[in-house]
Amino acid sequence: MASALSEKIENQSETDQKAGRRNHLTDCICIIGAIVLSNAAAIFAALGLNSVLTAITTSLSGIIITVQTTMNFRGRAAWYFLKSAKLDSISLALDYEGLTEPLAAKQFRETEVEMEKDWAKFVQGGRAGAKKG
Repeated sequence: MASALSEKIENQSETDQKAGRRNHLTDCICIIGAIVLSNAAAIFAALGLNSVLTAITTSLSGIIITVQTTMNFRGRAAWYFLKSAKLDSISLALDYEGLTEPLAAKQFRETEVEMEKDWAKFVQGGRAGAKKG
């Protein structure tokens, strides 16, 4: 039977995994949306359709790319997925490899602190998953 600590670690890992998926999906939607809008604007311009519609479509594409670059959903997803994997490793070691609860608690705490320190390395605007030395 899983201990309370193991359940806590697993719950945090699951929360991070969901956040990673949400950020990854948002990144994909932004990319696809920008591509579709950009191509639509090109078609509108080529067909000589309403210039206001063309301008709106073009600017929406730019807004989406700006939001995607600024928020860096890809970097955020990578951070959450890495954190989840690290927590899963601790949980599995606790449940199946004889890792003691005090050591697992210490590793859990250290992982949380380490990952929080690394947040900025992953979410720098326009630098998906970038890590500076």
